[in-house]
Amino acid sequence: MSSFFDETDYENEDLNEFEVMVYRANAIQLAINILKIREIITVQPITPTPNRHHFVEGVIQVREETIPVIDVGKVLDLPAQNNDQTKMMIVEINELTMALLIEDVDQIVRVNWSNVHNADEIAAGSEAQATGTFMLEDKSIFLLDYEKMIMDIVSESSLSQHEAYRYVNEREQKVVVAIEDSKTMLVVLRTQLTAAGYTNVHYFDDGRKAFEALQQLNHCDLIVTDLEMPGLTGHQLTKYIRDDQTHKAVPIVLFSAIESENVVERNDEVGVSTQVTKPNYEQLIRVMDSYVTLNV
Repeated sequence: MSSFFDETDYENEDLNEFEVMVYRANAIQLAINILKIREIITVQPITPTPNRHHFVEGVIQVREETIPVIDVGKVLDLPAQNNDQTKMMIVEINELTMALLIEDVDQIVRVNWSNVHNADEIAAGSEAQATGTFMLEDKSIFLLDYEKMIMDIVSESSLSQHEAYRYVNEREQKVVVAIEDSKTMLVVLRTQLTAAGYTNVHYFDDGRKAFEALQQLNHCDLIVTDLEMPGLTGHQLTKYIRDDQTHKAVPIVLFSAIESENVVERNDEVGVSTQVTKPNYEQLIRVMDSYVTLNV
């Protein structure tokens, strides 16, 4: 995925830091990793589409590309404000391109994920819409669960076209640690791996919790980790594991939608074995099989 922020992002040496764009929607301050942003444009004419999800306002045309427009305020079930929505943030998440309809952007800030805490709820909805929250100038800034947003709009089947895996009994014997901070995507990951036969999997939604639990395991065949996570990023987690005498040789698969040149270079630096792009579960299972030496 390309981003027009690529040259300025992720140049720092701290493996646990990312740069995020802080923006406003319905007077709420939110944040998104700038690696997910393709560009920011002024509001374009929106063409309504029939039978659309209630989060979706319609579509816009950007350089001959048709892009759905998502109203972030509706995602959060927030009442409309008097503020005009002046910007559209074109983002690429899980191989899908969307335009987020927002009020405005505020600033780019560097965030250390050790200071990002799990967030169970924002707004009045009963389901969590944020993966984490951090403090900025005495204000809480929320990192939305953008993958959940996608799952709410499109069906799980359209995210993964190959849902029917052949169950392989040999996979049951493999000890796997899997980390995914989006609770929605964690459920999907568990469903996909279980369907394939990977039933001996320890699941976590926090990188630090996963590393602490790994210290209690005498044996682990494989680690599958997201990149952005509260506590520890996938890269920082990888570095800790590579410095750990017990598990330093365990294959680590980075399962992330972010695959910029900087991230790929950092994969090599810290010792990530390979990266699979979300949400390609068929490829993930194929790669897992190759690292745990299954011939299926």
